[in-house]
Parts: sequence; C-alpha cells; structure tokens
Amino acid sequence: MSLLKFSGISLSEIDSLIQSADCQSSTDDSVADLLVDALTFCIFPSANDANIIFYVSGYMARSVIRTTKCDHCKEYLMTPDAMEPLEAVDEFEYSVTVFLDAVNRGGLQKPTDFTFFLAVHCWRVFEELKNSPELMQKFLAATSHRSLFCKVMDRACCIQTFGHIPIDSNVCVSGHDLNKLLVERFF
Repeated sequence: MSLLKFSGISLSEIDSLIQSADCQSSTDDSVADLLVDALTFCIFPSANDANIIFYVSGYMARSVIRTTKCDHCKEYLMTPDAMEPLEAVDEFEYSVTVFLDAVNRGGLQKPTDFTFFLAVHCWRVFEELKNSPELMQKFLAATSHRSLFCKVMDRACCIQTFGHIPIDSNVCVSGHDLNKLLVERFF
C-alpha cells in the first residue's frame, strides 16, 4: 500500500489493469485453441536438427534442476547413464548423441527420453507455426508470446503423443509441472 501511495497509482487503475489482463488471457486461450487446431504435426527434424535439440534439451533439463533444486525433477529429466545413443530414437534412423559426444568435455549430462521428446515436440510445433504465415501472424499478434506458446504446447501435448513416451501433464513428486518448466525454457 505504501508503494501505491507514493507511485500515484490508484486502486481503481490497478483493478482496470487486472481486468484487461484477464480479458487478454481469455483471448490468448482462444488464439491457442485456434493455433493448435491448425497444426498438422507433419514436420520432423533432420538428423542435424535432432542433434542440436538433444543438446538443448540437456541444457533445458539442467536449467530446470538448478531452479527447482529437486532430486525428483533431476531423476525425471536427466539420466545418470554414460552418453550412449538413445534406444527410443531408432525410429528416426540416426543417433542424436553424435553432436553431443563431439561437444562434451565432461560437463554435459544426458537428458531422459521424456525431456528429449518434449523438446522435439516443441520444435515441431514452433517450426509449423513459423512455416505458416497465417499462423505466425496470429502468434505474433499476441502480447505475451511465451505465455501463448506454453498454452499452445499444453494443448498440443494432449493431442499428439511422441514415441512410447507420454508427454502430457508430467508433474514430479514435489509438484513441479515439468512440461511447463521445459516449454518455457525451450521458448
């Protein structure tokens, strides 16, 4: 209240800003629904893109773990195994760890299949948005792009599964929403 008193902002002005933010949130929800309905999920990463996504997904997992300081998140997002090719990636017919092995000087950690597949899914959705001028225009018209992308991914993860890994609403034992945390970092 003291900060409000000295800032010169009245409570009625704050109420109107909150109401306009609520209206924007419902607009973002409808735009997210519209974008997800238009997705075809027909774009897949090349071998080079998958290598980079694998590298980035390891960084995303490490960032989440540093933020949450949660052992359960670490267990779910990173594997303690040595850097070996992922078994579940055989359907892509290449090894995504080639790039990671080339840049690893001992400090990089391997993401789990869930972390990698969610990052690939984010990449696929963003590539499809980027390649469609109409979808990109609708996406860029939003006021909060990260928030809108998180809403799009929340809906897209419910629709599309990837491999044998469920990528819908993964929450660790401590209550951290891993999908949201990873999608925010991807964006």
